[in-house]
Amino acid sequence: MVFSCRNILLGVIFSFITMGVADAQLVAAGETINKIMEDARKAGLQIDKQGDVDLGTLCSGKKMNVDVVGKTVFDIGIVLFENVDNPVYHPVYKFIERFFLSLLLKADKKEQTDMLLKNGISLKINKTDFTSSKRTISNTLEQLNFHTTFNLTEYEKSFFVNWMNDKSEVISLTIPKQYDLILGLDKKELSSMLKDQMIYFSYGQDIWPDKLKYSNSQYDSTSNTYFDNGGYYIFPKIKNGSYLTKNGDAYQLLFDKQKGRETILNLFSNADLMKKKNHMKIVTDGYMLKDSLYYTIDKLSAFMKRQGCKAYVGIENETNNEFTGTVYYINKTLLYNHLCHFIFPKEAFGKEDVCVDVELYPYIPLHNIETLYDDRNEAKKK
Repeated sequence: MVFSCRNILLGVIFSFITMGVADAQLVAAGETINKIMEDARKAGLQIDKQGDVDLGTLCSGKKMNVDVVGKTVFDIGIVLFENVDNPVYHPVYKFIERFFLSLLLKADKKEQTDMLLKNGISLKINKTDFTSSKRTISNTLEQLNFHTTFNLTEYEKSFFVNWMNDKSEVISLTIPKQYDLILGLDKKELSSMLKDQMIYFSYGQDIWPDKLKYSNSQYDSTSNTYFDNGGYYIFPKIKNGSYLTKNGDAYQLLFDKQKGRETILNLFSNADLMKKKNHMKIVTDGYMLKDSLYYTIDKLSAFMKRQGCKAYVGIENETNNEFTGTVYYINKTLLYNHLCHFIFPKEAFGKEDVCVDVELYPYIPLHNIETLYDDRNEAKKK
């Protein structure tokens, strides 16, 4: 049934804004962060609000940052980076800060070594394995300053990071690509907080680009448009990219109800850039969790980009009244995807308050990373 969700959406937002938070001690978003908070308090560090805390003799000249929303600590770590605003690698930077704080708070080198082994992380100090090095984590981190150069390299299954002082390596880490490790939360914890994250994100500032640039656009005779091809996932019909119209040398994202399939791909990928606000009812089916949220498609596409995910859209069926299909929001950096099955009424092309129904299955691990890439040579062999 097609119905208006404008009043429901406004009601949900109003109730969330006016919801009070009881005055209580800060709680952790997940077990990993909770353990770090416990160790920090044992070390005499005060955790009672958002902001930086001096680490004192634990690591001279360094501070700990506590990231708080309401009464919940969503992240905690030693401050090693400034002004990182990269949606792709931002979680990796945050992990490094969280992980080094956790190492600092361990009682002795054996506990630190056990933590490295447990998480499959390789740590070297001055190119010497940590287990053999005589240097401590504390005095090594104290060497890091604005003269030290940081490098991050992404490989297929790991990240390699190091700090260089002139041409000498101070410290390096090899980190496996495991989204629960890097995000500091397991699948159950991530799924349970996804709704709140999406609501908080919806109050952020909208930023619209002045000019769109497309480097891979080619004329598509099937749709009589231009297509900026971003590759496909599993099958060629589940694709990433943008359908465009062209006026002179300028491109615009296609929005045309007569070209529903192409327009739907654009909306799930770039509704934020198109300033389209189609209303949605999103039912999240996570780990031992089922929840619903009224949202808009521009916020969904922007939120997924902020998470470092790209949309791969496939249309499964078309009737006189609606389209059904699937969107894979894939994070190639952390190797997971959010799978969305949708029913898109054709009436919604002309009326933004007609609800698009979405079933969202969050944080599905990508076990077979070979299927992430557009291997046209293999496709041609079949």
